[in-house]
Amino acid sequence: MDKNALRRKILQDKKNLPQGIIRQASDIIQKALTFLPEFREANNILTYSSLPWEVDTEFVWEYKNTKNLIFPKVDVEKKVLRLFQVHSKEDLMPGVKGILEPVGGVEVDPEVPDFIIVPGVAFDRRGNRLGHGAGYYDKLLKHSLGLKVGVVLERYCFNENIIPVEAHDVPVDAVITEAGVFWR
Repeated sequence: MDKNALRRKILQDKKNLPQGIIRQASDIIQKALTFLPEFREANNILTYSSLPWEVDTEFVWEYKNTKNLIFPKVDVEKKVLRLFQVHSKEDLMPGVKGILEPVGGVEVDPEVPDFIIVPGVAFDRRGNRLGHGAGYYDKLLKHSLGLKVGVVLERYCFNENIIPVEAHDVPVDAVITEAGVFWR
């Protein structure tokens, strides 16, 4: 199956999942993520505002007083993600596809985050990622130095050779599901 067909199939399935399943998996994934020594030691966390069918990333606000929280903003003209350190939820407003993104804050370089929570439609156990198809995260991750951690429900974390991989795709260092942490 090609990337676009696989993406459509998985997104349709995700949008039909009961919120209880997503909430339960999100709680387990959040605990595993925050127990990682790399997360605890990180100063600059790059995360994203989750959509209802994704692993919930709302928990990061618990760390707003101890870590710098950085969120991406789509630059439609340049077709890249710009990163902004924000201090509160009020610094975020709906942007492209209704995803909350910064309207304030201080812009930072892609090298600044030392821990990156990466969204994806699906992942495999080797860190390969099926994104939403625009290539924004691949462009960003290519220049990022921090630990790249994908978060996804176990049912969308596949064994090898399911997710088509292209030369420009950037894998993550680890994938966390409710079944555990999978290092590349």
